[in-house]
Amino acid sequence: MGPRADAHAGRIAPLGRLVNLRDPRVTDPYYKARVRARGMVALYVGAAIVTVTARARAQVPRVRLSVVAPPEITECVTDAQLRGDVGARLQHDPFDPMALRAIEVVLAQTSTGLSARVYVRDDPSAAAAMREITVDAGECERLRGALGLVVALAIDPASLVLASSPEPSPSPPPPSAPRALRLPTASDPAPWDAREHVWLGVGTSWGTLPDFAPALALGMDTARHGLLFAQFAALRTTEARTADAAYGFSLTDFRGSTCIGSSIDRWSFSGCLGLRAGLVSGVVHNLAVMPRDPGDYPWVAVAGSARVGLAIVNGLALDLTAEPYAALLRQSFRMTSAGGGRAVFEQQLVGVFVQASVRVRFW
Repeated sequence: MGPRADAHAGRIAPLGRLVNLRDPRVTDPYYKARVRARGMVALYVGAAIVTVTARARAQVPRVRLSVVAPPEITECVTDAQLRGDVGARLQHDPFDPMALRAIEVVLAQTSTGLSARVYVRDDPSAAAAMREITVDAGECERLRGALGLVVALAIDPASLVLASSPEPSPSPPPPSAPRALRLPTASDPAPWDAREHVWLGVGTSWGTLPDFAPALALGMDTARHGLLFAQFAALRTTEARTADAAYGFSLTDFRGSTCIGSSIDRWSFSGCLGLRAGLVSGVVHNLAVMPRDPGDYPWVAVAGSARVGLAIVNGLALDLTAEPYAALLRQSFRMTSAGGGRAVFEQQLVGVFVQASVRVRFW
């Protein structure tokens, strides 16, 4: 009896080690029921997750996309570029080659630039809605951005994310060509020298006095209207003596001119035409010889000027002006009859005034 029991026990020992029949959970009916209930709950939860995922996937709009372009602009907007842009805006991939809804993009080259037509069909039998986009020649970046936005709006406007497109890398600037002087138009912004200016200059003249003498000028330019502006100035030319140093003459005059001007970059150019009028004053340095009727006498001339200016900083410029003039009224100073009536000084019919000045804008 003992040996058979031992032998029997030896045969079932491996099964006992695998199943452990002595574990109370194996023989407990309530434990088996709890295991079956847990399995059913897990099954239901898995089925619910699958159902929700399928419904969510079904609610995401899916479309077929195709891009048609002629060979010369194939690289302007590619299928991969457009898909990437639309996916970035919607934050998901909406494209499915088996979808019923289709979007077709047709690119074309026009006489003025590029055009793209976007056709949207909800199903193969429905009529297509169309939207056209046009850009100037070479504006591929702009066309790509516009197409990405239009296609994303056509697919899923509710979840559209307006993602900023990456900035295109700046292209190298074209080689600079010589710039020509261009007359301003009414649509051009006002250049720096188109406003009111005051200026202070120093110069010298020939023809109005016996010799060259320094002169001081203070003037202003009015605001420029198109090409035209007005200029006003007061000038004081210091005394210049005759060859024998017995007499000295000075000139105080005023100038009013109508001018035409333009500018290019920091350079400005103007020409003026106007009148100069003032008084010539005589001074006697040798009382032994008196001129006839000493004092102040009028002088009038018509003058034209040319000015070139260089802007140093905004609102400050250095100018160089040359002004020829022709006398309309001039004076001849002579000795008294006791002195033989000889000429002491006679103003020239024509002369020239040269000036360097600093010009400052009012504001």
